[in-house]
Amino acid sequence: MDEKAFSKELDQWIEQLNECKQLSEGQVKSLCEKVRVTHVLR
Repeated sequence: MDEKAFSKELDQWIEQLNECKQLSEGQVKSLCEKVRVTHVLR
């Protein structure tokens, strides 16, 4: 997934959380993987 698409998806997740709606297990896994990759590259 490219950065622009991930950024849009991340914005949607933040909006969802602001509405007190949980993220799905798949969304959490995707977010964790992105954080892991980003952290390793720094």
